[in-house]
Amino acid sequence: MSMGTTFFGHASNVEVKVCYADGAEMTDYRYWVILATQVLRKDGSHSIQASPDAVASTLATGGFNVFIPSSGWGRIDWDQKGTHYRAENENQKRA
Repeated sequence: MSMGTTFFGHASNVEVKVCYADGAEMTDYRYWVILATQVLRKDGSHSIQASPDAVASTLATGGFNVFIPSSGWGRIDWDQKGTHYRAENENQKRA
């Protein structure tokens, strides 16, 4: 069931989209984070480290479990492999 919730953030070098991962097979990870380097809004005055690893590390420091899927994740035969970033403080785990 879709929650219909999407959040956008803008920096000068990247657009960050966070949306509820409805129907996702990996239930430990409730949200998708999508990074787009084509920034449509130009009002962001600061840049961020926008590599998937940098964003995942920042989110894990903030208490979120993060998973970066291996290539081919959109395919039916995807092997569900990737890199896990565990929340640094398990007592404050958010996702």
